[in-house]
Amino acid sequence: MNKFSLSEGGRSICPNSWILDKRIKNELGMLIIISVLVGIDGFCYESNRYFAELFDIDEYTVSRKIRKLTKLGYLEAFYTNNGSLNGNRQLRIISWN
Repeated sequence: MNKFSLSEGGRSICPNSWILDKRIKNELGMLIIISVLVGIDGFCYESNRYFAELFDIDEYTVSRKIRKLTKLGYLEAFYTNNGSLNGNRQLRIISWN
C-alpha cells in the first residue's frame, strides 16, 4: 500500500473538467481516490483488490474502470512482471485538466 492512505475525515479536490466529463461518471470516484493515493513520486501502487474492497466491487470491474480511464487519457499504467505470474502496476495521472 502507498504510504499515503485514506481516512474517513479526509478531503479530495479534483478539477471541474473531471466532474463535468459525462464519459467517466462511473469512474470518477476511483479517479479521485487514485489522485489522493499518488505519492511524491507521482504514482499510485494500489492493487485491483484494494480498489475492489474499497468500492465493494469485483476486481474485473476495477480493471475495466482503469482501462477506460487509461483509454480516455486520464491515466497511464505501467506494468512489471518481475518473474511472477501476477506483476505490479503503477498508475500515473496524466490529465489534471
